[in-house]
Amino acid sequence: RRRGGDDLILYGTPGFPGNATVVYYNPFQDGNPQLLSPQVEAYLDKNRITRLLTGHQPHGQSPTVVRHPRTHILAVTCDTSYSNPAADKVFNEANNRGLVVSVVRLKGPWLEIDGVLADGTKHGCKIHVDPQK
Repeated sequence: RRRGGDDLILYGTPGFPGNATVVYYNPFQDGNPQLLSPQVEAYLDKNRITRLLTGHQPHGQSPTVVRHPRTHILAVTCDTSYSNPAADKVFNEANNRGLVVSVVRLKGPWLEIDGVLADGTKHGCKIHVDPQK
């Protein structure tokens, strides 16, 4: 028996024919952040998009920010769901975050990130879309 929307659900998961998906994107190669493809960067720039925030690709204890040298686009990977695999699992067996948290805010031309690392250290930054500011 099939449910309605099966094809739509498949389109949002890996393995759809041709591996096409609207959800999964990995901006890392061997664990290191990469620039967007030139085609994607040009498309975003043409449409005056200055910041791209993505999730669903866990990486580290704080969001990863990559500024593109040509267009100054800020690409931010915000998923920190595996930031502390040693976290207490008494109340939640799937807890891989512990007390680690990051808040990402867009305020006008600013990108702000504030949070707490696994050891309790607070972190934060404020980045303008214009690299000269």
